[in-house]
Amino acid sequence: MNMQAPKLIFLAAFALRAGLVILLPDLIPESADKLGRYDLIALSLKDGRGFSIAGAPTAVAAPLYPGLLAVLYKLFGYGGHSKTILRLSLSLLDAGHCLLFYLIARRYFGGQVPLWTALAPVLCPYFIVPIYWGITEPLFVFLQALFLLSLCRALQQKTALAFLGSGAWLGLTTLCRATTLLLPVFVLPLFAVGHWSGQKQKLGYLALFLVGFAIVIAPWLVRNYIVFDRFIPVQENSGKRFYESSLRKVDKDEYEQERARLAAASGLIEKDDFYFQIALTKIVENPQAYLRLLGRKLLRMWYRTSSKRYDGFLMFVNGALLALASIGIGMTWRRRIELLPLWVVLFYFIAFHDVLGAAFRYMLPTIPILILFAMVPIDASMRRRRTG
Repeated sequence: MNMQAPKLIFLAAFALRAGLVILLPDLIPESADKLGRYDLIALSLKDGRGFSIAGAPTAVAAPLYPGLLAVLYKLFGYGGHSKTILRLSLSLLDAGHCLLFYLIARRYFGGQVPLWTALAPVLCPYFIVPIYWGITEPLFVFLQALFLLSLCRALQQKTALAFLGSGAWLGLTTLCRATTLLLPVFVLPLFAVGHWSGQKQKLGYLALFLVGFAIVIAPWLVRNYIVFDRFIPVQENSGKRFYESSLRKVDKDEYEQERARLAAASGLIEKDDFYFQIALTKIVENPQAYLRLLGRKLLRMWYRTSSKRYDGFLMFVNGALLALASIGIGMTWRRRIELLPLWVVLFYFIAFHDVLGAAFRYMLPTIPILILFAMVPIDASMRRRRTG
């Protein structure tokens, strides 16, 4: 079963997703974000008008996903048929992410932990819904899993090529969504602990990791600087998200006033900067209120959706998942240095979205890691039953 498990996991995940997409094509409509942003850029790329919307160059999205859409639209046209092709492509990527987390779990755990870590996402609706929406999550979660697997291998193998490749995978992940732009800062502690043959080796591998990351994202940063005459790290709109995520209920009226003021601003990038400055001013004026807000958002990010229809269900399921994962982290505490790559990625996403945007959709990259740790106590309990 061990030799066949990866193939079976991948095939089961893809068959389930492809079957749903083909048999129930209208189960969930495409998202407004996909239709109003990614499609517009993709169609512009397909028609040779560059990375733009309505003829104007833009940095409202990272380049990788609109680029994928443009290729599909070039090959299959834009319409109902291409929508199915896209969903099948995203199904393939999402099935790959289940396989990758099997491989990640197998590097650290024995027993049935790797198998269950992969099987849970196969059946989890969290990863199926974004396929219908046609948004970045399936590609982003797949790339993030590839990066995490490559980082785990690099830290175990300690070879120059492994660290260079790991940094490059993180760069590609960042070009899918700018969320991981600051992750290299969080990765730095991994080079301060563990077993290294010398200081030069440690610094050399760290440099290779950062070089791999920089080489991949640098061309896009240069493009943004040439086009907009300013430094834009991957994509704009972070200022607005930062501002909106720093609002308390008492700020809502003021927010509407600021929106009216911003309507006269000269462009999206200038508006984004303005939002960022307003948010910083509010935080400095009342840091205690902001810290309390972060605490509330830390809970809200695990169940809050835009429609709020499924908040109760998510609160129950994710509450159980977090409880089991916490037990698993406690059970593996003695291996904390070895498991640090998993913890770094997990807590990075939690911290990043607590500051920038507390919605459950953005927490999807953490779910496979939480499932992995949740399977540790379940596997231990099952083994005790079998031996007892």
